[in-house]
Amino acid sequence: MTLAVLLLIAGLYLPEARAQAAAPTPPAAATSTATVSASTAAATGAGASTTTAQAPAQPPEAPEPEAPPEKPQPPPRRPSAKIGREAARWKPVPVRKTGEADMINDSFVHHVRRVRIKDDTPAPAEGEPPAEPPKPSYEYKGSHSRFKAEARSYKAGPSRLLVIALYPEAVKASRMHVELRYKVEAGALKRVEIAAVWLRAQTSDAKEPQRDSMTLRREGVEFEEVSPAGAQVFVAHLDAQPGGAAAFNAGRVKAADFGIRELKTVNLSYAVAGVKEGSPAPPRKGAAKAAPARPRAKRR
Repeated sequence: MTLAVLLLIAGLYLPEARAQAAAPTPPAAATSTATVSASTAAATGAGASTTTAQAPAQPPEAPEPEAPPEKPQPPPRRPSAKIGREAARWKPVPVRKTGEADMINDSFVHHVRRVRIKDDTPAPAEGEPPAEPPKPSYEYKGSHSRFKAEARSYKAGPSRLLVIALYPEAVKASRMHVELRYKVEAGALKRVEIAAVWLRAQTSDAKEPQRDSMTLRREGVEFEEVSPAGAQVFVAHLDAQPGGAAAFNAGRVKAADFGIRELKTVNLSYAVAGVKEGSPAPPRKGAAKAAPARPRAKRR
């Protein structure tokens, strides 16, 4: 009886055990995949609440600035006329050579006067001996004026007369201008003259073109002129030959005492590029005779 019951129970469970043994074992990859998926999900969840630091983006490189266009260089200057040592002893206008051609700027100052500078030395303290009074110092003041300048060269036999005419706006109403006349022969300076030139009122009007004394004399226009009682001329570059920008003239004039109320004492400097050829044409027919150049009575 007992044996029969055991056989019956074994018959019931034996087919199920055989079925389980015959069933295929699930692959290990599934387990690994599930594990990896779970890890990824955990990492994703944790990353949702964590800020990830990133390297700052590099700004784009700025393009290199283009080089500015090169300015056209002036043509090389021709040699300057020679100025001998004896020119420093000329009277009433001594001439000296200076090497400041590139440092000279256009300037015209009239009615120059010497003004004493106030002494700001503090007074000595009580009980101290008084200090020796300092030597007085002075400065020069005047009225500045804009001007136009023109250089012309006139052939006179073996020499050249270079006339540099300055037309200041301050004396335009008086039909007046200032001239520097350089006589150059064989490449050397022989003579210098300075003059204030003005037209006679009855022979001109305000619209008349600006002309130097040589042109006025050739055209038969009456004018007068006066030379300063004294002056100092410093020549930086002197070229009396006609030409373009290569013909360059520069210099300074100090303490030119004209003694007329329109100018009084004048300090000026000039830098003129280009020299025009003066026309040697004879005077026009019917033109008025040119007044001879002569000193003008002082106008106080």
